[in-house]
Amino acid sequence: MICSVKNDSSELLSDPEDVPVQKPATSDDVRGEETGFSYEREGRLSWQQTEFPEAPDVSKVAEFRSEPMPRRQLRERFEALARTWRNECRFSSSMTEIAMHPAYQQIIGMGRDAVEFLLQELDRQPDHWFWALCAITGEDPVPPEDKGDLAAMAKVWLHWGKEHHYV
Repeated sequence: MICSVKNDSSELLSDPEDVPVQKPATSDDVRGEETGFSYEREGRLSWQQTEFPEAPDVSKVAEFRSEPMPRRQLRERFEALARTWRNECRFSSSMTEIAMHPAYQQIIGMGRDAVEFLLQELDRQPDHWFWALCAITGEDPVPPEDKGDLAAMAKVWLHWGKEHHYV
């Protein structure tokens, strides 16, 4: 339902800051089917409810398929995001800050398309790509004794990549 708020002088209050604090609704506050919760602040206010128009046909949405991005473009996008991430996080020691960086999050958003590139990066130069790999694949093959050792973690992930045909 679409809701609008009117005060006693029937002027429409569209700014959320204009909406008063809710008081508990009672049966006395309900005035017919079109009136919802009542509120009070410098006069009586009430929610006026209106039905949504008919919902659009969403069956067409399921038919839409975007064209996959060509591999060359995927690689270029990954490299640009990785370069931005490295440049902007190279002095950070916070894993949260490193992993929550917008470029890093966009790499995660690339999904499984990024896994091969992440593993190639680990092979070339181990870095903090493990959070992204775990987020994308839903796996963490690194044993507890190797956690914190970038070289050992990279080796485990590269082995995982070979087993799963990414490398």
